[in-house]
Amino acid sequence: MFNATNREKSFMSLKVFGLTIVSILVLAIAGMSQDLPPTNAQMQTIPSGSYVIAMDNTKQNIGANFNLKAYGLVNHLLQNGIPVLWAIKSGKTKDTNDFTVNAKRIKPTAISTASLGFAGGPFIVRQENAAAALPLITAFGNNVAVYETTASASIDIRYTLTHKPLIAVGLANGSNSDIHKRVFNDAGIPDYIDYDDSTVNATSCVTLIAQPHVDAANGDPHVANYRQFSLSGGNVFYQCKAIETYENDLVNGLFQTTAGWTLANSSSTNLNYPNPDMPLSQFIGGIDGDQSGYETDFVLGGGSSLQNGTFASAQNRFGAQAYIATTSKVFYGGPGGMIFELGGHDYRGSGTASTNIEDLNAQRMLLNAVFVPPTRPFGCGLDTPTIYGYKSAQMTTDVDSDGAINPGDTITWTINYVNVGAVTVNSFQINDTLPAGMTYVGPLTVTVGGGATASANVGYAGTGGLLAAGAVLPPNGRITVQVKATISLSYIPPGTLNNQTGATGTELSSTVINSDNIDATTIGTQGTFPPPPAGSVPQTQNSSIDPTSVPVVAVPTAANASYSGRIVTVGGAGIRGAVVTLYNTSTMQTHSATSNTFGDFTIQDLPIGDFYILSITHRRYWFPISNTGFVVTDDVVGDKIIGMN
Repeated sequence: MFNATNREKSFMSLKVFGLTIVSILVLAIAGMSQDLPPTNAQMQTIPSGSYVIAMDNTKQNIGANFNLKAYGLVNHLLQNGIPVLWAIKSGKTKDTNDFTVNAKRIKPTAISTASLGFAGGPFIVRQENAAAALPLITAFGNNVAVYETTASASIDIRYTLTHKPLIAVGLANGSNSDIHKRVFNDAGIPDYIDYDDSTVNATSCVTLIAQPHVDAANGDPHVANYRQFSLSGGNVFYQCKAIETYENDLVNGLFQTTAGWTLANSSSTNLNYPNPDMPLSQFIGGIDGDQSGYETDFVLGGGSSLQNGTFASAQNRFGAQAYIATTSKVFYGGPGGMIFELGGHDYRGSGTASTNIEDLNAQRMLLNAVFVPPTRPFGCGLDTPTIYGYKSAQMTTDVDSDGAINPGDTITWTINYVNVGAVTVNSFQINDTLPAGMTYVGPLTVTVGGGATASANVGYAGTGGLLAAGAVLPPNGRITVQVKATISLSYIPPGTLNNQTGATGTELSSTVINSDNIDATTIGTQGTFPPPPAGSVPQTQNSSIDPTSVPVVAVPTAANASYSGRIVTVGGAGIRGAVVTLYNTSTMQTHSATSNTFGDFTIQDLPIGDFYILSITHRRYWFPISNTGFVVTDDVVGDKIIGMN
């Protein structure tokens, strides 16, 4: 009976060779990369308006028990430069939810908002990339179920996918390569190529090599090539006979064991699924443990033990504890270098595709392997640029000192763009058109960090690009721009001033990276950047523009001024019955008061900042000060106005 858990056995296998400092470091690096168990939760706040590609059987079952085209959509987005998050809850039990959120279905047909649990390793497009993703989702079609979140949620994100999958299907055994090609075709993934084993090496520009069956009499002479590829961060998927051919090569194989596997072929249907929070295991339900083929399942050979952190995704529950699906990692310089092994010959079939959920789940193992991030040479061009933009708004001039944003105040937007990916973006540009009701106040302020190069566009006047031509945003780079504008006095509050920037660049293709609201973002989630400047104002959520909307309010009535004084004769006696009138040239309104017995008068509720014309009338007196003008900036108290006979 197998008493230790599979995760424990992964670590126990290292003790066979002595738990040295090197092996401790290997485990630490593997834990950080999230490629091997145990993993750590990596929580992100996913904003409302993000898209979720469902991966469970109850939501992604339109036209099939499970619609494999969901994987094709993820691939389609990555190929077009849209980063995709893979949500896998660390430590989850089999078939439980990865997260729950209020969401509505938007594709292929609309379903109203509800609180929904998403399981099976769903994929997410963050809200800031949703606008660029939507036309791609629509064009892809294929009845893929896509949901839009209607509330924010804290979600455990295993990977931020930025690689563009390019799959090599090994040709070592001729037509058997069709076993995997048919699965990729069913999923709507055309990005695979035939690959000659003799050309595989450490610099091969593919992300995954899939070997469904290799039946060489004395093994494949190119196992050493595969080792080079794996040790450089490439991922490999061995199936059926290929497991024995590559794993049991005692010179260049042994990717998961110290002395190879032995065929079991126990044909058991009583399976368990350890490590359900690992990428290969993202499916709901089980797989066929009795699938025909040369190598249905396998056990450790005599004197053999697990190595390279090998863990099981599927194994027989009783008896010989035969393995059906396993994973290990042989590269520790970053993500990738993963070895996936799956027993069973052909879960899809050469004719009409199997619709059995257990067969579909085994195919999902292969498709899951496609999206596990690799490490490949930068020159291969297989990485998607990963750029995030954030904005804050600061009131830098408060003309009436009331603490609220009013007409006449000046706002400074601080815009940060950071590169958290592996691809340098050249000809980087940030475009910003100020909203109606604002007047640009120059000059722009541009600062850079992390090796970025940029300077201000001196010709900017409120619309167009903020940067001079030739800006470069490298990995870990940051470009910060401050834009200052004044709210016009003619702007009629209350309302909101919506301001959205969009970044473009050569490597971004047609993708525009819109800015997000730094006030609602956890600092550090998508890179390191300065916090909002002191005095920044809260920005409001806006469904049509995310979410850089600044509220503008009217000047409070309590801030209005009054004008008071005394109408007197040359000798100083009060004049009763004088009519004092102030005409507001902005509003074209008149404000009047009549002097009392002592000549005193007061005019209330005069909007400050406006220009007024004074007039005074009386049946016996005339007033030299009449028809003069002035701006009311505060209360006017005690003016003495002399009337002449």
